[in-house]
Amino acid sequence: MITVKIKWGTDGEVTKTYHFVNKEQHQWFMKGVDEAEGWLEYEIVEDELPPAKENKPEAGKLYALTGAPGSRCIANGNTWAESVVGEEVKPNWSYRKNKDGFMGSENRIMKK
Repeated sequence: MITVKIKWGTDGEVTKTYHFVNKEQHQWFMKGVDEAEGWLEYEIVEDELPPAKENKPEAGKLYALTGAPGSRCIANGNTWAESVVGEEVKPNWSYRKNKDGFMGSENRIMKK
């Protein structure tokens, strides 16, 4: 929750506290307050915004960079955390030599 305390009036006669559910509501309210400047003076006494979350990709996770409109991806403005589609899968290759000197796995055979 975001809280803003404002002193209204030329002499700061009235102090009111306002609460907002999200940052967007707070921004629109403050835009309206700024538009009223000149007609009604104010002073922000206290403005409590929640700490910003770190928006970085994490190693070992797969992310959707692009996608259809409305899908959770970076290109549509979602955060890295919201755009996770899975965990990175690392192949577990085990190679063996046969009697002719060939190395092989279940997927391919390579000559040494």
